[in-house]
Amino acid sequence: MLSPSADARALAHSGLARLDLVVDSAALLVALVLFAINDVVPLAALLAVIAVLSLIAGRFHLLERALLAVRFRSILGRTTEVRIEDDGLHYANPLATSFVPWSSITNVKSNSQTVVFLRGRLLMTYLPSIAFESAVAQAEAVAFARERIATPAR
Repeated sequence: MLSPSADARALAHSGLARLDLVVDSAALLVALVLFAINDVVPLAALLAVIAVLSLIAGRFHLLERALLAVRFRSILGRTTEVRIEDDGLHYANPLATSFVPWSSITNVKSNSQTVVFLRGRLLMTYLPSIAFESAVAQAEAVAFARERIATPAR
C-alpha cells in the first residue's frame, strides 16, 4: 500500500506516472536489444538497472516516502480533523489549523484510495479514503466539492 501522500500525488499527476512507465519500459526494451548486440553489454546492463530501479521507485515511492517521513515527522501519526463546509476545507491538528477556500480549487479527482483537490495542475490538498465513513460518503463529498467549485460564492 502506498502512503496517502503518494496516492494523492499519483492521482494528481497520473499522466506523469504513465509517461514514466512508458519511458522505463522503452529503456528496458533498448537494454534487451543492446544485450543482443553483445558489444555493448556494460551499457545494456547499466540501462537495465536504471530502468528497473526507476520502475520500482515509481511503483513503491520509496524515496518520496522517506523524504515525507523526514519533512513531516512532527505531524506523522497525529490525527487531523477535516471539515468540508460551504466555504471550503477546514483543517485542524495539534500543531496548526488551515483553511482552503473553494475559490482556490479548480478541480477534484477521486479514486478508491484518495480524493485530491487541485488548482490547475498543482496539488493543493488531499484526503485519504479512510477519512470517509464509506465509498458513498466519499462520492457525496466529491459531488459537494465539485458543486462548490462550479458555482463560486458571490
